[in-house]
Amino acid sequence: MMRLIGILLIGAVLGGLVWGAYGAYKKQQSAAKTGESTGSSSQASPATNGGTTAPVIKPPVDPVTPVVGGIVPLEPKFVTAELGRAQRVFAECKFQETVAVLEKLDIRRVPSELTPKIEGLLGKAATFQSFISDVPATELVGHSDVVIVDLTTGGSVEGRLVEEKETYIRIRRIGGIVADIPRSQIRGLHKLEPVLAKAKLEQDYRDKVKRLGSTGSPLKYVELGITCYKQQLYPQTIEAFEKALSLDDEIVMRVAEEKARLAYQCYLWYLSAGRKEDAVHHLDTLLKKYPSSKYAQLAKEDMKNPEAAPDESGDVASGTSSGSGSGATPAEDDSDSAEAMIARGQNLFEQLQRITSKPPRRFSDPDVAKYVEDGNKAFDRAMEIMQECTPDDPDAAKKNRQAIDDLKTAARAYESALEIDGENSWLQARYRETNLYKANCLRRARVWR
Repeated sequence: MMRLIGILLIGAVLGGLVWGAYGAYKKQQSAAKTGESTGSSSQASPATNGGTTAPVIKPPVDPVTPVVGGIVPLEPKFVTAELGRAQRVFAECKFQETVAVLEKLDIRRVPSELTPKIEGLLGKAATFQSFISDVPATELVGHSDVVIVDLTTGGSVEGRLVEEKETYIRIRRIGGIVADIPRSQIRGLHKLEPVLAKAKLEQDYRDKVKRLGSTGSPLKYVELGITCYKQQLYPQTIEAFEKALSLDDEIVMRVAEEKARLAYQCYLWYLSAGRKEDAVHHLDTLLKKYPSSKYAQLAKEDMKNPEAAPDESGDVASGTSSGSGSGATPAEDDSDSAEAMIARGQNLFEQLQRITSKPPRRFSDPDVAKYVEDGNKAFDRAMEIMQECTPDDPDAAKKNRQAIDDLKTAARAYESALEIDGENSWLQARYRETNLYKANCLRRARVWR
């Protein structure tokens, strides 16, 4: 009896569970049908005779960052913070870093009210970076590194002391040119206190701006900005660059051509000074960074025939060598690399100098001896001028012209001597060497301003 009662209780419980599950299923089906009916009626009419309709459920949207065309805008606070960071590094003349910061901001996601500021700063930073891209770190002269060398001639040279030797000191001048000054020409050397050095440089900047005026040359303002950058005068750097932009909206192209001119100028100077490594560096810069500039083409033409001197208008004239009795001929090399190009001209110089370094003790003809004496005096004067005539010298063009005149005088004297003693190998080599230097000075004349 007890077993029967237990079986009935278990059956009742299981039956209740099954019935409850069935009831829940029927309610769910009924609710689904009601929802479909309500939804369709609400689409047809939102409200009828005061009746209520089920609300349309929409996905949640962040009111601060609405989705527009599938692009989620950046938070204004975040963009403002990144813009502030870019402005700070821009003020320190870290233009490349400024570009990197701003380029991380997808301009499509930047709030419209901040877009002009982002684009404006990005454009400036990229332009200003192009102005200083060729400035190596070695040319940055900190305010604590400035020295002034007083010369026996009464002048002075300002820059950073690079090296001290027994017979000379080496100074890197503000323009980047390294000058070796013999100790015999030095009256004194003293280091400027950083505060005084900075104040002096700032005053120099104000004086130059005053001379340039509000309508000065855009290129001159870019040059001034680059000088300020080298001196680590950052507010003045930006001010000068902005002035250049305001005067010429195509300044970037003009600056690229001007940089090519300066590279060509420095290459010619270092080549004349016998500093082959420096000459290779500047020629390599010219050929790789500005291959389409007219100065890259001039350099290639120069080194194909080092003895082809430009005429006074700057055009390349035919060579002026006198015979080939000296046996010195340029090396044949079709390569257009900077090193190979310079090697062609340098080899010719070296071959000629090996001969001219051993002049005859005496000449049998007194007229030849007199012409050679006069030619040597003019030649030596030209060499002295060329050694002290650096690209950043304000009187460079004038000195270079004087060297050309002296070399012309020397060439005429040697030519007169060759008319009498045309088989003299030393005279032949010296005449060609003189014309090589004259050709180089004429090339410098077309780029020295």
